[in-house]
Amino acid sequence: MNDLNVTAGEASHDDPLGLRNQHVPGAVKQLPQASSLSSLMLWGIILFAIGIRLLVFILGPANNFNQAYEPDSRRYVELSKALNEFGTFARGPEDSGVIHIPLYQLRKQRGELEATNKYHLYPETFRTPGYPIFLSIFEWLGVSTPAAVPTQCLLSGLNVLLVFLLARHLLNHNLAAMAAAVIVAVHPADILASQSILSESLFTSLMLSGVCLA
Repeated sequence: MNDLNVTAGEASHDDPLGLRNQHVPGAVKQLPQASSLSSLMLWGIILFAIGIRLLVFILGPANNFNQAYEPDSRRYVELSKALNEFGTFARGPEDSGVIHIPLYQLRKQRGELEATNKYHLYPETFRTPGYPIFLSIFEWLGVSTPAAVPTQCLLSGLNVLLVFLLARHLLNHNLAAMAAAVIVAVHPADILASQSILSESLFTSLMLSGVCLA
């Protein structure tokens, strides 16, 4: 009994206002509010990233789609058309691309070219089929290749979410993860990559998705 009295007395002495056992509703609500605020900020950054990429598309490639073509773009388009028209991953007799043309000419001089298939196309051995398949989906849907660019803008914007999740997992810090998301959202190289008919934008999205799921 004395022990109980001493314990109670010590508790009263340490906590004279009785705050230790007092329920504070505001403190309980702070955590959900902070989480909701972080979620709103993150989705705001994602929407901003998508918006700025679409704005660049509207001001650039949407008016002149030649701006979306890089030296290697033509090869990807040719491969995607061959997939749609012939169901084969192959290219025409005349090669394209800064690196591919001299390589094609050298192999032709040496007699090292592959035999053509029944469509008189050369099997593609330089590029992987992932991005041409991506482009061929738009042809199959009845829309032109330019539709790939706004889709890449969307994927590039969603990369912000993937980077945030990955950074939070590695650093265990929401603020640092948010900073990483902001950097990706406004990074010029990432924005420009989403505007070109090249594999970098799609590859980045698939790579980040794979790492996050691993």
